[in-house]
Amino acid sequence: MQLTAGIRPAKIGLYYAQAVSRFDGESTPAPLPLTQTVSRLAALEGEKGEMDRENQHHPEDQGTDKQTLEISHLKRREIQAPIATCLIKRFAMVMGQDKAVEVATAAVQTDAMMAGKIMAEKYGGNTMKELGRVVREIWAEDDAMTIHVLEETEQNLSFDVTRCRYAELYEKAEMKELGFCLSCCRDEPFTKGFNPRMKLLRTQTIMQGSSLCDFRFVLE
Repeated sequence: MQLTAGIRPAKIGLYYAQAVSRFDGESTPAPLPLTQTVSRLAALEGEKGEMDRENQHHPEDQGTDKQTLEISHLKRREIQAPIATCLIKRFAMVMGQDKAVEVATAAVQTDAMMAGKIMAEKYGGNTMKELGRVVREIWAEDDAMTIHVLEETEQNLSFDVTRCRYAELYEKAEMKELGFCLSCCRDEPFTKGFNPRMKLLRTQTIMQGSSLCDFRFVLE
């Protein structure tokens, strides 16, 4: 869950083609392509953050059709999920399901931490106030999550998610078993990247079968 980003279909297709081609004529692909490919697919927000910084220095490059290049966080997950899932499943045939998911999760989390750092720069701060904006403006954009805020102070941000369209997206696509790996597991490292003093405490998620997600952010 993070960030409104400009997707580059040609680049996504290139990552996919390069990774899938590894299976042609090879009996044992190396695990590195999975890490690199899932990493790039799952963390386009980091790339978008770099693009934003470049645009700040070159405003003349920003056309009037900017909105057509941006999609919601939820839509981006919808685009990324089938490709990443295909890759994970193919690598699972070689190295086993558990190992494939483990490698993919590590790649996703590494990129999520970088995305958190970039997001803090984009919002001009890394306090609970800015994090609250990220949750509302990015994660919950397009009604992606129904949120009930329980506490919002300088030290704490607590809320429950009672509807998650991310989970619905993965379930509809019959890939919910990988939803936590591709989406939910990003949240904790994203938080650390956003502010190293922040900690996310969460005991349940809709993606994993619970009735709600209990997000509890604490500034230590």
